[in-house]
Amino acid sequence: MGGLEAEGVERMLDSLRPLVGLGADGEPGGDRAGRFAAWRQFFEALAEQRPTVLVFEDLHWADDDLLDFVDHLVDWGAGVPLLVACTARPELLERRPGWGGGKPNALTLSISPLSDEDTARLLSGLLERSVMPAETQASLLARAGGNPLYAEQFARLHAETDGEDLPLPENVQGIIAARLDGLPAEEKQLLQDAAVLGKVFWLGAVCAVGGLERHEAEERLHALERKEFVRRERRSSVGGEDEHAFRHVLVRDVAYNQVPRAARAERHERAAAWIDALGRSEDHAEMLAHHCLEALRLRRAAAQEEPPELIERARLAARDAGDRALALGSYRAAAGFYGAALDLWPRDDEQRPELLLAYARSRVDDVALEDSVLVEAAEGLLRMGRVEDAAEAEARLAGVCLNRGNREPAMEHLERARKLVEDRGPSPAKVYVLQELARTLMLADDMDRAIEVGAASLRLAEELGLESSRARNLNTLGVARIVGGDSGGLDDLEQAMRIGAALNSHEWVSAAANLTWMTAVLGDLRRAGQLHRQTSTWPTGSAQWASSAGNRPSTSSTATGMDAGTRRSPRRKNSSRRPRLARVTTWAPPAGTPVRRSGSGETISTQRSERRATPRSLRSPSAIPRR
Repeated sequence: MGGLEAEGVERMLDSLRPLVGLGADGEPGGDRAGRFAAWRQFFEALAEQRPTVLVFEDLHWADDDLLDFVDHLVDWGAGVPLLVACTARPELLERRPGWGGGKPNALTLSISPLSDEDTARLLSGLLERSVMPAETQASLLARAGGNPLYAEQFARLHAETDGEDLPLPENVQGIIAARLDGLPAEEKQLLQDAAVLGKVFWLGAVCAVGGLERHEAEERLHALERKEFVRRERRSSVGGEDEHAFRHVLVRDVAYNQVPRAARAERHERAAAWIDALGRSEDHAEMLAHHCLEALRLRRAAAQEEPPELIERARLAARDAGDRALALGSYRAAAGFYGAALDLWPRDDEQRPELLLAYARSRVDDVALEDSVLVEAAEGLLRMGRVEDAAEAEARLAGVCLNRGNREPAMEHLERARKLVEDRGPSPAKVYVLQELARTLMLADDMDRAIEVGAASLRLAEELGLESSRARNLNTLGVARIVGGDSGGLDDLEQAMRIGAALNSHEWVSAAANLTWMTAVLGDLRRAGQLHRQTSTWPTGSAQWASSAGNRPSTSSTATGMDAGTRRSPRRKNSSRRPRLARVTTWAPPAGTPVRRSGSGETISTQRSERRATPRSLRSPSAIPRR
């Protein structure tokens, strides 16, 4: 990492730690854009040392967060010899029609089906024979439809049955099923046990699921390797365990679907027990949650008994998986896990309010979030004496109301939150409450109070070392001061940009937009044009801004706007010359919102208000707010 300053390396490591289960204390909500930028910088640092190739296979199976990161990596990576190669089925473009398109230095290849001539040549090579009966070959080519996997699986089936005449399956899955049915019972059983674990599996896990001795499982796996159902990986992601993988995910899928539901549930439970026994649950939280939840789902589908211990394990595993996903900035995955945990969580359990708050954090500023989630969280946390957390819940509910356009209830929730923390000592929750109150006051055109509250939040953020909150408060203060007649607010906005740039935070984008507009409002159109051209071509958190900003003359000696050294312009509260904030300010949502790019290449911050599934435990007529 020789190209980075020590502070940048530490920031990168802080973003990488959650990937290996080493969580770090962070500010409420996290910052996915910042983590993406840090991970990108890690790969760029590797490529700076030597040319690097990253291969992502079967991206159609990837979740949205991984797709977003690969998109970010390709979009923003530059200046180093880095090749990103991705393979996917056409289904990916059904989910993301524009994924991978419109980017410089990017190429998309659509691989068409093989021609009949090419398929025949492939079959000839695989079967090691140049001629097949004409009728058989014609039927085979028609069923293959140019799919090389069909030809490959047919050739293996042909070899395994010694060339005896067999009816041709209609599709690839049929051929794979025929191959599986031709295996010795013990080998087929092992493949089905492995399929429960996923495309990748481990020797110890297969033994635990199938109740085998290691030497038995090793012999059967070796036979399956020779028949090209599975392969042994050179390196294992689980210490002390041999790792294997299915050669094709369709083989895994067919083997899994052959297992009856009741038997699948039992095997998922055994897989969960093996994963749990590995220790370091934070490293395997998602896998453990998957197996526990799937076992419970299958038991319900088969109308089987639901053991209380399985329900307990499933809800705790889902909560832990949500915590890990949230630490990584994977908000959609975190919301899914938290929602599953809430469906299983007892309503009278004392930990439920904390879980509700975590769930709300994973759905940051989502207008579809039911009010009852945060109302119940705030009330429960207050009963437990968790005053700061209750205040955060109130502030987050205010953010949801504000995004719906309901400013009056938003202010009510923020005032309640402020009263909860006003007599308490410094805390991240207090900083969060005050910064959101300051922002809302500024948007309500109450500039004097916005400056007062924002400055108080800024002082606490500086005391606690919360850099993201520093940037957000300076952003608010800068706009409030300028709209209030104090041009020294430009310095606040510039400092907000510098901090946001250093953090690779979305706040850089918001501060850049505000600085550009406010410069124009103050009449310096030339400078506003320069800012627009500069910031529209730099990635979020650009070091170019951090380095070049320091070379420009400052308009004030302070960043907070509260010291005697600031330059203030005379103003009157109701001056007709006062600029209207709502017409000139662009605001980014709070931390955690992804930063994207517009079709014109201009950096923007977006927040999609998507309606997500609400946990069953929260669905009731009284829990649905009237719009």
